[in-house]
Amino acid sequence: EDAVCSRDFVDCVRRELLGKRVFVFLRNGKILNLSRGATVIDAAFQIHTEVGLEMHGAFINGKPVPFSYELQNGDVVSILTGEGKPATDWMRYAKSRSTRSKLRSYF
Repeated sequence: EDAVCSRDFVDCVRRELLGKRVFVFLRNGKILNLSRGATVIDAAFQIHTEVGLEMHGAFINGKPVPFSYELQNGDVVSILTGEGKPATDWMRYAKSRSTRSKLRSYF
């Protein structure tokens, strides 16, 4: 009976904690811990502000995706940088306060 209660407790904690977060991987193996609902834009800015500001493309699990793509647990994220510049419509897709703040500062 104690084992069942313990398992229920662990399941409850897992749902509560993981239900609000999404964990994705970068190609170098680093893990990003983001709020559920985070997009590719949020991931790019969490890597580094310059990565977000210079982003011009993104791949998830080896496939190109729009910047509005909502990240899922276990996704492997690749951000292409270079000649990119943020567009004002990115504000609609940025879910984190930090990302929106950095975009506001840019504009």
